[in-house]
Amino acid sequence: MSRVGAPVASRRVLPRLAQSTVLAALIMTTVAVSPAGAYDTVHHAGSGVFDPPPFVPDGNWWYEQQGVAQAHAAGFTGKGVPIAVIAQGITPELPVLADADLTVHEPSFCEITGRPDMPVGATWAESTMATVSGSNAVAMIVGNGRGFGDQVSVSGIAPDASIRFYAMGFPMSGGSDGNCNMLSGPELATARALVQAVDDGARIVALTSTEVRASREISEAIAYALNQEVVVIVPAEPGRWIHNVNGLVTVRAMAEQGWGRGDGETVTVGYPGRDLLVQGGFFGWNRTELSSEPNYPVALLAGMLAATAQKWPVATNNQLIQSLIHNTAEPLPHDDGGNGYGVGDLTLMLQADPTQYPDTNPLIVDDDGQRHGLTAERIRDATRPAWAPPLPSQDPDPSERSSAAVWIIVGVAAVAIVMATFGFLVWRRRSSRQKRAAIDQKEE
Repeated sequence: MSRVGAPVASRRVLPRLAQSTVLAALIMTTVAVSPAGAYDTVHHAGSGVFDPPPFVPDGNWWYEQQGVAQAHAAGFTGKGVPIAVIAQGITPELPVLADADLTVHEPSFCEITGRPDMPVGATWAESTMATVSGSNAVAMIVGNGRGFGDQVSVSGIAPDASIRFYAMGFPMSGGSDGNCNMLSGPELATARALVQAVDDGARIVALTSTEVRASREISEAIAYALNQEVVVIVPAEPGRWIHNVNGLVTVRAMAEQGWGRGDGETVTVGYPGRDLLVQGGFFGWNRTELSSEPNYPVALLAGMLAATAQKWPVATNNQLIQSLIHNTAEPLPHDDGGNGYGVGDLTLMLQADPTQYPDTNPLIVDDDGQRHGLTAERIRDATRPAWAPPLPSQDPDPSERSSAAVWIIVGVAAVAIVMATFGFLVWRRRSSRQKRAAIDQKEE
């Protein structure tokens, strides 16, 4: 598999009291205070197409359903498999991420237009919508299950995977959604992050944002990633364009009780994404909640593929995708009706050797370009976008090479002059000593 080498006005923030009041009105809560009385678990309705379940489920229900403990006991933890997570922001100091193999790319790819001297940080200590979403997406993959104190938190599906986090948002934006709106834009920021992830050697990319709209830059970045045979996973959200793009793995959130009603979005598979335990929320980091954000099944599926890649190290990324659609728990013919090929299943993936399948991405269809212009031919011919920053290994342009040559010549000449001067002084001093010795001998 070919790969390339290694690496304004924001939305108004509501006053904290007003923010809390508004958010409280949006939350359906059943609060269960822990024995210590210090930490809460809050259940709230999230986005999606499912009706709220008639019960409050255990937020780690997916862990048992997917057979994660058995996979870990057998040694399949995604060890060393490089995963890129692209989200709005992150708080890497959380206890749940304490043991993770996690590298955060700084700064965020969300740049203030016209102000390259004012970079936006990828991390933020406070619990904002951006940092809660991004931090928990990472925790779904590599979380250690430990919150604050004796609190139970998120346990990752592939805790030994190697995560590189790329922020494409504005993580310090408080009550706003953290997107890069009114700055350089989420499309350009996401496109830059995706190219960087490919350049850094990611095998799997969890592109968690649902706010990215169609643009030339994001299409070119996706084409480049698919040309390099990177697995790119996105949420299947109704009304969003990105899940219709050729070649992407689109995942739809499912609940403990199974599928809900579909809205006709293009789906590859379903995966756990409803009523999941997450760390932190609107009222701070020191509590856990049940959440149903569409980015969480994207992260979980990325971790599932990482565990599979560890089990079957010879398998290519294309064969991982082939195995994904051939080994679902509820096999279905793919009809773009919202159910895809069925429900992804970690146990079945670990049992089936992916090398039995063709080394081609089965999600790249050779159609007439109705997939937002990203045809199979365009993916085959894709190169690294011209607008992407130059790679460190790339040669400079001719003018830069000429300038470098001039400075090398100047440096060599300067060293030669210093050496010649030093030699002359040594010779002169030695000659003076010899003359003085001869005079002393004559006087004697």
